[in-house]
Amino acid sequence: MSNPITNRILTQPQSAFDLRSVMDEGKILLVNLAIGKIGEDAAALLGALLVTKIGLAGLSRADIGQEERRDFYLYLDEFSQFATLSLANMLSELRKYRINLIAPTQYLSALDVQVRDAVLGNVGTIISFRLGLPDAELLAGEFYPFFSASDLINLPNYHIYLKLMIDGKVSQPFSGETLKLDDSAERPLDLT
Repeated sequence: MSNPITNRILTQPQSAFDLRSVMDEGKILLVNLAIGKIGEDAAALLGALLVTKIGLAGLSRADIGQEERRDFYLYLDEFSQFATLSLANMLSELRKYRINLIAPTQYLSALDVQVRDAVLGNVGTIISFRLGLPDAELLAGEFYPFFSASDLINLPNYHIYLKLMIDGKVSQPFSGETLKLDDSAERPLDLT
């Protein structure tokens, strides 16, 4: 409560926005939790609270039929900063309420072991760039027998290994190459 930013947010009698309406009406909510602006502890606290509230709002969609539920995409950059065991346990339930979580992180080893295991046990799509040894050893099992920890460590720049969830089924792992943005271009790359 000593942080003026978190104090103002946590002491409000009511939220300035309704997460359920954000989901159901296809709205976009952007939240900047930059550590450089609000501090590491405040970012972690607010991120964990917001993610939990989004999870609870998703579970509240039980009051509408599955065909009426609009897909909602939650992008959690640096997921390891906000991951809690309660969120990890909600992952399997949230899928049926059409909450789709995109959770990039630089280090899986930064996650609590229970959280990491719950996340890996519930993800459908995994995309990996080159990894360090600890994370390569963790993810090698996800790509077995097609790619090893050594393969994950030695990936060249812009190359990836991935397995996708397609129509409810996980594909066999395969490799790909991402687009390299042309730094000298003044316009976006034409992907057609």
